Amino acid sequence: MSVPAHEVSVRPFEKEDLEAVSRIEQACFDDPYPEYFFLQLAEANPETFLVAFTESILAGYAVIDRWADHYHLVSIAVQPEHRRKGVAQLLLNQLESLLPRERAIRLEVRKNNKPAIQFYTKNGYKLVGLEEHYYRDGEDALVMEKNIDARQNDGNATAKKGKSLLVN
Repeated sequence: MSVPAHEVSVRPFEKEDLEAVSRIEQACFDDPYPEYFFLQLAEANPETFLVAFTESILAGYAVIDRWADHYHLVSIAVQPEHRRKGVAQLLLNQLESLLPRERAIRLEVRKNNKPAIQFYTKNGYKLVGLEEHYYRDGEDALVMEKNIDARQNDGNATAKKGKSLLVN
């Protein structure tokens, strides 16, 4: 079941969001990123670090880092109680709409994270490699990649710095 689109807003990350983003990170991942890393990502990628709100609650975030040869989807996470409501999909759609078409988007996902693998596959990401012992606990990561084409980047909804985006 998805949250009605008018109830979810997406905007760029602001420093005041750090505590909530960190709480989501802790709740979602066994090996969470530290707060200073999110601040570095926000500074380097102000346009591609997005947060999603349902009503006034920060429900999820997503961030893409621009690397020399590709865009790297560093993390996408949604509070457990807000999952399966379209929040992650909205964040991913918004991020993809912000990116130029010249490079692929790449990510790593735990080999046993079936829901995430299904989500990325549904969104056009293809398996392109395996990183053995990628995670601190020794689990392998699947490397997935998506090439953005012109049709995917022509969305009429974009998030702009300092403005909320309500989706219709």
